[in-house]
Amino acid sequence: MQMKKVFTTILFLCIMIHMEAQEDAHILDKYFGPTAGDGGTLIGKPMPEFYFNDTLNSNALQGKFIVLDFWATWCPGCVLLTHELNTLFTASSDVYCGVQLIGVDYLEGNVKNREKANVYWQNKKYCFPMVDGPRADSCGISVQASHPSVLVVDDRGIIRGHWSGWTPFTATSIMATVSRLSILPNLKQEVTLENACKFIEQRDWVSALYFLELLPETEASMLPRLECLLHVSKRHALQYTQILEKRFIENKQFTALCEMAKMITDSQVQQNMIPIVSRTQLPNEGLFQVGLRIYQMLENQKECTKDYVFWEKYADLLDSYSNHKKQLSILFIQKSLYQAQSSGVDKATLDRIKQKQEKY
Repeated sequence: MQMKKVFTTILFLCIMIHMEAQEDAHILDKYFGPTAGDGGTLIGKPMPEFYFNDTLNSNALQGKFIVLDFWATWCPGCVLLTHELNTLFTASSDVYCGVQLIGVDYLEGNVKNREKANVYWQNKKYCFPMVDGPRADSCGISVQASHPSVLVVDDRGIIRGHWSGWTPFTATSIMATVSRLSILPNLKQEVTLENACKFIEQRDWVSALYFLELLPETEASMLPRLECLLHVSKRHALQYTQILEKRFIENKQFTALCEMAKMITDSQVQQNMIPIVSRTQLPNEGLFQVGLRIYQMLENQKECTKDYVFWEKYADLLDSYSNHKKQLSILFIQKSLYQAQSSGVDKATLDRIKQKQEKY
């Protein structure tokens, strides 16, 4: 009888631990979806098994955080990203202790090219190992890796971050995700809306968003969550603004709409200070459109029109939008000139495009 009671207690504890782990995993899925790279279908799913060698394989690395950097020597963005990851990893080796970073020479080509990649790696003296060959290619294919492409896998073997392509901020975002994986679940503060707002006051957007994901969504938490998303992921912020816009209009919450538009303005004005990266333009364009649409709708609402800040922010967003369009026109005329030069068009056409470039 006593043994049965002990067994029942142990079984109950195991079930509770399992349920707690599932809940924790659910929170991480919800949190890292909008905060770790490009999102997509990989985040929150188990990493397919891989085997590079006796020490670098799924089984040997169980319980470790893993960063897989898919690269190739012929890819300029890959070379840049790998170098930046090495720099950050080396500079904060104590923070990333226990993290296994692996360079995966992916679809390099023939044996000669792979040998060239190995020589390159040795000359650079990078602080993490590099693998190549059919096993490396198979790993990349299993996750549909591109060039460059980086995956962050947690200590449970779940993909928590996915980045495709290079931007000036990619390496920092990757390493920040690695550190958050171990830090966020161990935050000591009580999970309350008040503490989430304190993180926002400190501009600690990632910690604030993590707390907000732990809390049930309420009217009081909606705008703080949007503010965090605007600083963490424009793509997910755009999706959330569209949900809130519909909800606030249906409930005639014009003050909340006004506050939302002001947040969008502040976010987009700051964005215009950052060099354009073409792959981020769709969410930016969408946010501008949402913000302008809200301001236009509120022009005749008494709750807003007597607020001088409303008109100031409206003007700021219009000015920021015109600057955004100007930057796009410069980017596109540069692309036009590059394509014209590559196509071997006549000198008169080149001169005409160059004149437009100077004008822009």
